[in-house]
Amino acid sequence: MTALEFAPPAHYRLRRTLGVYRMGAGDPSLRLVGDRWVWGHSTPAGPVTLQVEQKGPSLLVELWGEGSEWLEPRVEALLGLEDDPSSFSPRDPSFRRVWKRTLGIHLARLPILFPQLTRIVLQQLVTIGESQRAWRRIVRDLGSPAPGPHDLMVPPSCGKVADTPWFRFVSDGVPHKQARTLVRTARAAATLEAAGSYTGERTVKALTAIPGIGPWSEGYLRGTGLGDPDAVVTGDYHLPNAAAWILAGRPRGTDEEMLVLLEPYRGHRFRVIRALLASGIRAPRRGPKRGVRPLPGSPDTARHGQRSSPASRWPD
Repeated sequence: MTALEFAPPAHYRLRRTLGVYRMGAGDPSLRLVGDRWVWGHSTPAGPVTLQVEQKGPSLLVELWGEGSEWLEPRVEALLGLEDDPSSFSPRDPSFRRVWKRTLGIHLARLPILFPQLTRIVLQQLVTIGESQRAWRRIVRDLGSPAPGPHDLMVPPSCGKVADTPWFRFVSDGVPHKQARTLVRTARAAATLEAAGSYTGERTVKALTAIPGIGPWSEGYLRGTGLGDPDAVVTGDYHLPNAAAWILAGRPRGTDEEMLVLLEPYRGHRFRVIRALLASGIRAPRRGPKRGVRPLPGSPDTARHGQRSSPASRWPD
């Protein structure tokens, strides 16, 4: 076991920073245990379990497994500690209140992009509950036990997914199009990883060139994978309305209008997006109230049906 300690920046919030990566409370690879986050990772050196707890002015980190040495120099980026939002000072009064309300979000840079891309692919077309169930099944069926004292799983590597027939994922509740996309991205990621490329702009460009990975997925991958503070997300169901309501006082908005509203924040547009969605503020609904329905989201691979959106489940 390797023990590390970091001094996070002022206002840093671990829960807000890492919560975006958890696929529901039943996620077998990322779990909140008391005040500690435990996260299973697959690395080129082997599996590793990361445990992190924010305690007073410190972040206490413990690593178990063969991949500990590989992950150790990448932990600060993974926890968003290399992200510096201090230069961002919004002037608009309405958004400044939202920024203060959501203070503490830092943008993480993941050491390997494929697991996050898998989460994003699973959130195309299917409801949030279905995407979370599919993730749980895939991790439990194709993943491996994580090292250390926690009952945790490590998500399958891109090589494991690449060697799995696409129709195998349909039995896990993944629609046909997403199943094919998942295997295609896994094969591309396996080729990149064989060349030593696990993250970075080159990897993102190669993965987002695959059919089924459109602007919506690319924006989220850049923002939540590369920690790009200026990534933009188009095609999301909730985001344009949230931007219009909070930034302009209008209940509805389009992608084009959202981009105009975000332009004054260029350089920090994804930072604004994270704050807008984490605030929990939603534009007024239209029409009569109905029963609970699936939340819609990404249009990358289809133009119909109820779809999920990772933005709608980001924690506050």
